[in-house]
Amino acid sequence: MARRFAAPLLTSIGLTSLIAACGPATEVVDLAPAALELSAKRIEFGEVPKGQSIDKEVTISNAGDVPMGIKNIFLASSESAENGHSGAFKLIWNCGDVEVPNLGDTDSADTTGKSRGAAPPSDTFETGGIETGSTGQPPIQSGECVIPPGGRLNVRARFQPNRTGGNRDAMVIETEGVDADAPEYFNVPPDEYSHRDVDTTWKQVYLLGDGGETTPRALVSPKLIDFGFVFKRQERTQYFSIRNDGDGELRLLSVEKDGTNCSEDFSVDVQAEMPAVITADQAVVATLTYSASTDRKSQCRINVKTDDPSTEDSEQITTVLGTVNGGTNPSNQAPSVTIHSPAPGYQHQGMQPIPLELSIFDPNEPTDNLYCKVRSALQGIKDGRPALADCRAAPGNPSGHQIVEVPVDFYVEPGLEVLLVRVTDSSGVTREASVPVLINAAFPASDDDGDGFGTEGENRDCDDTNADIHPFAAEKFDGRDNDCDRLIDEGTDGFDDDGDGMSEAQGDCDDANPDTYKGGPEKRDQADNDCDGIVDETTAAYDDDGDGYTELERDCDDADPTVSPGGQELCGDGIDNDCDQIPDEADPGGCISTDAIPMIVGRIDLSQTSIEEGETLAASVESFAGDDDTLVYEWEVQGGAGSIDDPGASTINWTAPDEVSDINLTGDIFRIYAIVRDGNGNQAWSFEQIRMYRDGDLDVRLQKLVEVEGSGCSTAAGSSGFGLGLLGLVGLLGLVRRRKSAQA
Repeated sequence: MARRFAAPLLTSIGLTSLIAACGPATEVVDLAPAALELSAKRIEFGEVPKGQSIDKEVTISNAGDVPMGIKNIFLASSESAENGHSGAFKLIWNCGDVEVPNLGDTDSADTTGKSRGAAPPSDTFETGGIETGSTGQPPIQSGECVIPPGGRLNVRARFQPNRTGGNRDAMVIETEGVDADAPEYFNVPPDEYSHRDVDTTWKQVYLLGDGGETTPRALVSPKLIDFGFVFKRQERTQYFSIRNDGDGELRLLSVEKDGTNCSEDFSVDVQAEMPAVITADQAVVATLTYSASTDRKSQCRINVKTDDPSTEDSEQITTVLGTVNGGTNPSNQAPSVTIHSPAPGYQHQGMQPIPLELSIFDPNEPTDNLYCKVRSALQGIKDGRPALADCRAAPGNPSGHQIVEVPVDFYVEPGLEVLLVRVTDSSGVTREASVPVLINAAFPASDDDGDGFGTEGENRDCDDTNADIHPFAAEKFDGRDNDCDRLIDEGTDGFDDDGDGMSEAQGDCDDANPDTYKGGPEKRDQADNDCDGIVDETTAAYDDDGDGYTELERDCDDADPTVSPGGQELCGDGIDNDCDQIPDEADPGGCISTDAIPMIVGRIDLSQTSIEEGETLAASVESFAGDDDTLVYEWEVQGGAGSIDDPGASTINWTAPDEVSDINLTGDIFRIYAIVRDGNGNQAWSFEQIRMYRDGDLDVRLQKLVEVEGSGCSTAAGSSGFGLGLLGLVGLLGLVRRRKSAQA
């Protein structure tokens, strides 16, 4: 809407002739209302590396003929965090730096050259600051910052990104005028106090910039490699990558095994000559191979050294941990051993070895991987003697069938013996079989079942009707006391050997440890306490989410793989993804945009904040989608008042109703709403108020009497009478001016 000016209160001819009767000649001049003008509607800073800054200026000027008051200058993000990226921009200005136009040595120049209440040059205001203590919004009360007619105030906008990608905000400038109806302003000419812009009380400048990443960032993944269970003489290979997630070149200096914390069975290889240069968004793949020489638990730390300046330790090393054979294999099944001959009660004559035919087997691993020994149950175990013979299967013998020669030449006296065959798999699970034999001795008279044990003497047979039941026999899970010790099934899957209330058959994976059983509470003790095949899970020593970090390694949420000391900070999720105790955009290292709620930058931009009946104004929104989603728009006015030409566009024209409905005729206030949605259903909304006045109410009339060249009074009487009339005229002009100002 074009700014309107009222006609003079009195005609120039009548007023001039009246005043010319006495004293110097004067006339009434119209003064244009205060008019807020900006040198730019938007400032684009381009890409600026994080940690660096760039300044650009916006000039605020007053195109009117009366002083304009500045109520406040601030960032939209300080008004609402949803309207800008907090901390990315800073505003710097000084009310004492208002530039006053040089209009010559006239009364008018002296008046318009005043900046009433302006802050002294030492008081520089900073808002939206990145530095500590300067994020506040210093208040500017009415009259503290005044721009005279033709005057200018330069505001520096500083962009110092703390996040990569797009940064958006808006500088808001609000105008304000003094209360012209106050007694101290009675009959004060309108160019001697501050006014607001009546048509547009505030305006904004969009601030747009991109945070750039100019340093490399090493992203090693995964940091934990679990090979599972690898049996002896088997080989397995896993991979990990070293990616440059930054913008500058990353130098990969070395990928080496930790000499003090790595099994010799591990080997690492990188298909690149060291040092290697990794450009942005590129990666180098490394292989980690485990060639098992043992079935025991092993691990290896691989140190990846780069020139990434964000790496925490001084040597810029990231560690990859490889583990193998950790915990209890949940798919493991017990091995088995069967003695084919000799039969129980076999009588061996002479000093030749006893031929022992047996078979060993395991459903999980190669038979030749099993550990097997033949021992003396009566003499060797009690006396701590070494095993009588080794019963390992020969390499390439999948059946495990073999004949073992058990020597007898160390026996001094003939007698009864029980040969005990014990086989153990890679997980430590043991099974036994036994056979009683008579070495150069006769059966006792009380032996009815022929197993060599009678019902008399030191070692009595507790069931002389079954040759498989006798003292020192291998206990079986059959509900019987096979070894005559008055215990049933001890040492088998059906017996609770450690007293924790659960046997192997019931799910106890370590029946020698009372702290380990199916469903037990996991402890930080390097044991699989709950028998789920995982060691120390849910404790501070275990990487529960598989991101390569445990709580002991400062993982602040070990249930979320996106959260770890090596994680990437994500914008707008309210989570401290990199565990530095500073989440989202406030993180000094910046953050990465994800699917986020769209942003309406700044306020709804209005071509006018005040309008008259039936007139049209333009409204628009500057929107931002951090994930580059396509946005759709929806506009409405509270109560459906007026009409919107295109409610689905980012810029619309709203035509006001034809008449003011307020019975007091002071004007109607309407709220105009803008809603922005993305394709994922996320939305942002904002509203602004628009005041509608009666037709002609915004015709602000500001007038002033000024002297012009002319003659003095024609008569003394006329001079006296006209003086009173002139005072009445000045008062009348001020009254009209104040009424219009109050209505506006």
